[in-house]
Amino acid sequence: MKKSKEISEMLIRKDNWLVQKTINKFSKGQNRLMCLLLGKYVNLNTDTCMNTTLSVEEFRQALELSDGEKNYARLRKEVMRFGENGSVGFVRLNKKGEPEYVWMPYFSKIELSENNVEFQWNPNMKPHLIDLKDNYTQYLASDYLKLKSIYSQNLYEQLK
Repeated sequence: MKKSKEISEMLIRKDNWLVQKTINKFSKGQNRLMCLLLGKYVNLNTDTCMNTTLSVEEFRQALELSDGEKNYARLRKEVMRFGENGSVGFVRLNKKGEPEYVWMPYFSKIELSENNVEFQWNPNMKPHLIDLKDNYTQYLASDYLKLKSIYSQNLYEQLK
């Protein structure tokens, strides 16, 4: 993925709950895509859930698709795979100490057009991504994007 000045300065912030209490079903490329999306979203300096739009080229680069994989059918397949994997599941204890099972998608909608992919963030994710004051993990997108495997990506987040 080409590193623009914008990407090299992006800070990724997540509630520790997302880092420690969830199971990551993303592939290495999907982790890279989520890093880019979080960097753009979290760095908006707004307290509203905004849409995040990537060009088809940014999307293709994040997933490390080769230049020969520009066709629309392949992009549609990747958008669908990302959407299917784009949720977090976790167990939390209620006030009685009993387990509650929660499954929450990152996005309420993902829309692929000819030139862009638009991600509409789920408003329920906002407290875990925006205006974090305590108990969060933060790192530079440029450091994360250098990692070569899904295992190093997951380990990096856990250690941070």
